Amino acid sequence: MLREEFMKLLKFLVIGLLGLAVVVVAGSFLLASSVSMERSIVIDRPASVVYPLVSDYRRFNEWSPWAELDPATTYELSSPTNAVGSKFAWSSNDPSVGKGSQTITALTPNQRVETALDFGDQGQANSYVQLSAEGAGTKVNWGFKSDLHGIVERWFGLLIPSMVAPDYEKGLAKLKQVAEALPNVDVSKATVETVDLSPLPAYAIAAEAGVDAASSTEVLTAAYGEILTFMAANGIQQAGPVYTKILGHSGDTWRFEASIPAIQNDAAPTGRIVATQSFGGKALRFEHVGSYDDLAKTHALAEAYLAVHKLTEVGSRYEIYVSDPANTPVEQLQTQILVPFE
Repeated sequence: MLREEFMKLLKFLVIGLLGLAVVVVAGSFLLASSVSMERSIVIDRPASVVYPLVSDYRRFNEWSPWAELDPATTYELSSPTNAVGSKFAWSSNDPSVGKGSQTITALTPNQRVETALDFGDQGQANSYVQLSAEGAGTKVNWGFKSDLHGIVERWFGLLIPSMVAPDYEKGLAKLKQVAEALPNVDVSKATVETVDLSPLPAYAIAAEAGVDAASSTEVLTAAYGEILTFMAANGIQQAGPVYTKILGHSGDTWRFEASIPAIQNDAAPTGRIVATQSFGGKALRFEHVGSYDDLAKTHALAEAYLAVHKLTEVGSRYEIYVSDPANTPVEQLQTQILVPFE
């Protein structure tokens, strides 16, 4: 009697397990073959301020929701860190961090960043950050998508959104905090390029003037005239547009070296003229078109650009006066501002 009851129970168990297996297998074919999740936040800054934070792996850990989980995590960044193909790899003994990498697969400046995620034997996924205008600020959508292969992955896919969403929400909150600590300036308005220049021989006169265009023009004209007269007397040819090396500001005045590049500067200088050389090295070159009275605006834009891109200014700035104000309309005057950085 007991044996018969046991065999019935065993039979029911086997049938139940088989039925459950059929449900699991059959059910998996009804589940989605991929999983996706997206979270968003609005940041009170232009897209040009947010974009460098999400497109440059040097900045990722400033807002990553996982950066604080294991301080012992090691990272490896490719160079450059902000281009298609750039790779960010991490390795940690903490299972909540693990090991993996992400690689930039597509970039649309100030709009979108796409990355491929590789978690090793835990699978792969694709992620993106989309930026769009939202009033005076920027709406940031951060999402991911992963294909699900096999029965286990499809069932596990039901849990992934609820597991990942809190991290994405935390990361976006940190991104908002970091971005809103930066200048509220649309740095995409800057016309700028990175240059690496070789120094040229030059002659210069140290002077100071008022920050207004009239005062500066008077002092600079006199200084450049003095240098040109000296160069002509010594048969020295000019090697490029005149420029100033900015030494400092005090109230409504600024101190500078009015300089002219030369083919050579081996002639002994006279009076207040000194032999020197133009800037040599790596710098950001900002283009300014218009009145000299508006140069302060381009200098301020350069300041914001440095802060947004987390670049450190080193040494003096230079203003290169590409246009001759004697025969160029004020609105067409071209000036270059060199900002040495590291």
